[in-house]
Order: sequence, then C-alpha cells, then structure tokens
Amino acid sequence: MKNQGIKTFASGLILLFIGFSIISPAEEAKPPRHPLTNDITMSGDYALCAMISLVENHIKSMANSLDVLAQATEAKSCDWEKIKPLLAALKNLDVPSTIFFIRPDGSYFSVEMGLTGQNLKDRDYFPGLMAGEKVKGSLVVSKSTGKKSLVVASPIKNEGKVIGALGASIFLEELSEKVKGEMNFPENAVFFAINKDSETTLNWRPERVFVDPTKQGSESMTKAIKEMLAKDEGMVEYNFQGKHRKVIFRTSTMLDWRFALGIERSK
Repeated sequence: MKNQGIKTFASGLILLFIGFSIISPAEEAKPPRHPLTNDITMSGDYALCAMISLVENHIKSMANSLDVLAQATEAKSCDWEKIKPLLAALKNLDVPSTIFFIRPDGSYFSVEMGLTGQNLKDRDYFPGLMAGEKVKGSLVVSKSTGKKSLVVASPIKNEGKVIGALGASIFLEELSEKVKGEMNFPENAVFFAINKDSETTLNWRPERVFVDPTKQGSESMTKAIKEMLAKDEGMVEYNFQGKHRKVIFRTSTMLDWRFALGIERSK
C-alpha cells in the first residue's frame, strides 16, 4: 500500500509538471508586434530572435512533457487505456501534432486513432529510440496523418530496459501558420527555416515546407542559401519569382536550423 501511495503521488506530480509546461511557453513567448522596416538589419534582429524562441518553446514544451510522462507509472504499464489520458492532456499545449505510444515491435497507438495499423520500425530514429536515446527532431511525413512533421520522442524504461516510447509528430505546415499568426508580421515580411541539408522546415507559405530552395531555378537564391549554411548568422539578398528579398538569419542551437526573416519587394 505504501508503494502504491508513492506511485500515485509521483503521478500527481507529473501531471502538475505538465500543467506548468502547458502554461509556461505561452507566457514566455511574447513576440514583438512592431512592423518591420525595409532596413531589416536594423528592425528585424529582435523579431528574429523572438521567432526562434517561440518555435523552440513550442517544440521544447512537447519534448519535455513527453520526457516526464515517460517516467509515469501509467507509461511503464504499457497499457494504452492507462496511457491515453496522459497523452490526451498534451493537446492543451496547443502545439499542432499527433501524440503516440510506440511498442518495441514498432506498432503504435495515437490519441486520435488508437491502434493505427502502421509500423515505425523502418524510421531512421527507431533503432536509437529503442536503444534508449531521445528523438530530438527527426523530419518525416507522418504515416498516420500524411502530414510533414518533426518527431520528438522519449523512451519508456523499466529497470534499465526500454519497453516502449512516447512520441509526437509536430505538424510543420500548421506550426508555420501558428508562427505567422503569433508573430503578426507585416504583409511584405517573409520568414523560413532550413536544416543543414537545405530542406525547408518552416515557411510563411506553408506549402513550401520540405522544399529545397536550392532546386527552385534561382541562382541568386541558391547562392544565398549556401552562404547561410556556411555561417551561423548574417544577412543575404536574392531574387525569386520576380521579387527581391533581403533577409537576416540566425542559427538555433537547439534545432541546428537557420531561421531567416526578411522583407520582400518588387524588383
């Protein structure tokens, strides 16, 4: 009875932590509402840093919550009916995503679908996850939703052995829209993020997520992207689809993405 009481108390603390996780990111991420000027190098640096922090907070809140829930008695039971209520509570984080429980054989349950009938064993991140490593940002097209996603996940361990995992596929197109709304940029603003492989991970035009900007037929944009990937921060200019863009960029140490913010005008 004493051990059961301790477990119940621990689960209560976990839920309390999740409650703070749900509140904190929204309170911390208060982006600027001022308009950007044509001199983006002067007006945009603070806004760019705020945008990076906003995205990191959304992803971090989900990853940290999964990490804590993976320690819960309910998670260690590997019983979906016990796990589902904990994962369903993460929807209050307001991060566009599907949240799931993975079995060691790769089958998985999502909050929306229950047992999905899909298998994650062929995902690049799966062997490491089952070996006890956290997943911090693998890019995939979700098997259960078909959406372009970033995966975060935490292994569930019992006496040192991995017995499953909790994960989330964060929808990058919807996250792009969320950032656009929360930052309240002017009409002529452009923003995007790219990874080290020049793959677009966020974009003010969400349909461009997962597009490689170096393969869009613009020599000046290709040159600009290559310059961005060679530096941690700076400013570049390029032309694309009859528009001239001047953007500043910085690297997120958490995600290793280059985030860019700029102004677009007719040539």
